[in-house]
Amino acid sequence: MLEKLRFAHGESDTYEFKVQIPEKHEKFLKTAVAFANGKGGRLIFGVRDQTWEIIGIPPDEVSSARDAVANSIYDACSPHVVADVQVETIQGKSIIVVDVPPGMHKPYYIKKAGLIDGTYVRLGSETRHAGFETIQELLLEGTRYSYDELAQRDIDVSEEEAHALCARITEHARSLDYLSSEPKETKPLTVNQLLNWKLLYRRHQNGPFYPSNGFLLLDGRLDLFPYAYIQCAVFKGTDRRNFLDKKDIYGPIDQQVEDATSFVLEHISLGSRITGPQRQDFYELPVASVREMIANAVAHRSYLQRGCVQVALFDDRLEVTSPGQLSAELSVHELRQGYSRIRNEGIAAVFLYMHLIEKWGTGIPRIYHESELYGLGEPQITAGPSSFRIELFRRPFETDAYGVLDPAQRGTQPAESTAQSRPDQNGRSKQIPPAAAPLTDQQRLLDALRAIADEPKHTYSALSKQLHWTPRKVQYQMGQLVKLGLAARIGSNRSGKWVLTDAAAQDPESSYTDEP
Repeated sequence: MLEKLRFAHGESDTYEFKVQIPEKHEKFLKTAVAFANGKGGRLIFGVRDQTWEIIGIPPDEVSSARDAVANSIYDACSPHVVADVQVETIQGKSIIVVDVPPGMHKPYYIKKAGLIDGTYVRLGSETRHAGFETIQELLLEGTRYSYDELAQRDIDVSEEEAHALCARITEHARSLDYLSSEPKETKPLTVNQLLNWKLLYRRHQNGPFYPSNGFLLLDGRLDLFPYAYIQCAVFKGTDRRNFLDKKDIYGPIDQQVEDATSFVLEHISLGSRITGPQRQDFYELPVASVREMIANAVAHRSYLQRGCVQVALFDDRLEVTSPGQLSAELSVHELRQGYSRIRNEGIAAVFLYMHLIEKWGTGIPRIYHESELYGLGEPQITAGPSSFRIELFRRPFETDAYGVLDPAQRGTQPAESTAQSRPDQNGRSKQIPPAAAPLTDQQRLLDALRAIADEPKHTYSALSKQLHWTPRKVQYQMGQLVKLGLAARIGSNRSGKWVLTDAAAQDPESSYTDEP
């Protein structure tokens, strides 16, 4: 038993030590309730925290104390918390060990205080009072429904509207097929899949539809969700005092992910490398990780919390903050190991279909892996009482006057340069190692020039498939071509065509720029 105590490394989200049984039982009842509302835990009386010094319970009191603890937890909590209370003997001294299982009928609370005032959750090694939004989430967990699956029965969805959403999501998914580990054209999304994912409901057999919260969020109907948007900002320096640019992004939540990703890419460094006759572009941060961070924040956020997803770019890092605390059933360590707890199951299923997120639980480990390959240092995860944040660190990104990367930066090993430092949460200096140049397969202007030269009537959608870009990125880059005088559009958007200018046809590389 002593070895198990040492393994616990002091108080945590699943362990709490008390030297003795407090006279006011409420002090340990809060912890029992918090464990039941989370993934369970172990409450140990007679042991000092951190040192694991065995103080013990007096032998003539231990039996009655055990019964008093067991009865108090069972009688004072609602629903009943059935804890396993045992007496263990270590070094000739008796301790009381209380194992509280994770509850199946959340939320649990102290009866005397009531649901609102008596509900507690565990955050790290602390027991905290649950706010109203957290209680709502616990109530949802008790019903086995996620927030995005809740129905809005007062709203009608026509057959045409349901099929239109399926068609839009299918088009978006196909534009991201290249992100799949086994690229192939995605099958069309059907109304039956929306029904299976509890994003859509029928009023009666073969009757009209009504939507879930998730359907409305994916359809961009945000009237009921005032905080369902992404707040993007670029700050000068390493704090939030001075911002250089900002943008609030609304609309269908999957498109919000794309627009926020584009915002980040437009504000980070971009270089290129000449490989034979081709010129490849490289962003300073791994694009897949940037998109995954934002997609995870949108898919797994709490839509009950009064806050939006925030994407903040500083000189030394990218921060993505998601409203809602990390699930009580998960720790940061487990998250890094690939364990997951899906907060919005329907939205997550759609994002998985669209390749915005990969298989369950692989996103965070992949972000850590790509950060290591890029030499960016280890990402930092902060699980707060009302939000979840992941930080991806930046590094110096040096190119020559033509935007070309130093050949020494090729590959995935860090280039020789001086490590950066930044203050951590406690104000201490934290070293950020130098990084290698990011490696991607993206081709921008030159590839687009070749594409429209082969087929002048290419649409944005067709170009996105050919170049493995999002349609929005194609539209942006085509605009850059027009600005540079390398291409022009003749006719309407629907029936017109793209043509190359004389400058592009004679020497397209002479007008090439790496500025986004």
